[in-house]
Amino acid sequence: MKNGNTNVKQRGFGIIEIMIVLAIVGAIIGGVLAMGGNLTAGSEVNTAVAQHNALYTGIQKMYYEEPAYTGVTVAGVLTSETAVPAKMRSTDNTTIKHIWSQTQDDVSIVASNEGQSFDITYANIPLCVEFVNGVRSTAQAVFVGGSEVFTTSEITTACSEEASDGLVSVTTRHN
Repeated sequence: MKNGNTNVKQRGFGIIEIMIVLAIVGAIIGGVLAMGGNLTAGSEVNTAVAQHNALYTGIQKMYYEEPAYTGVTVAGVLTSETAVPAKMRSTDNTTIKHIWSQTQDDVSIVASNEGQSFDITYANIPLCVEFVNGVRSTAQAVFVGGSEVFTTSEITTACSEEASDGLVSVTTRHN
């Protein structure tokens, strides 16, 4: 006697189909997580550039009516309530730090060119190329490890040569 039910319909997915779907979902999640690291680094650079712009603008406003920047120092700038962004102030309000600071005094400010301009130096910058490209449009000059840089190629070379431990010193000059 033959079973008359030869047209049995299969329901659901097979194991192969489920594995393919899981592999695709895994690849998508992996891509999103990998991009997340780049988004975080980009966000940090944007924050560092915004803080830099606020700091140099604050210093310019402080000295707006002065003939020169001869007295500009970290201590002097910290006396202004508005020149230094709050997140750049150390907890004891004696030093200036940046978003990647490993110590509380990774930012220094000095007069340059006989007081006609001032330099802001950032020590221990991990994302040198990105940071320099972000701040160079607002600076009169940019130095990486003491060498003035002008082009993207020079920035990339200087950042890689100076980054023996992955951290670079960047100085911006403003007038």
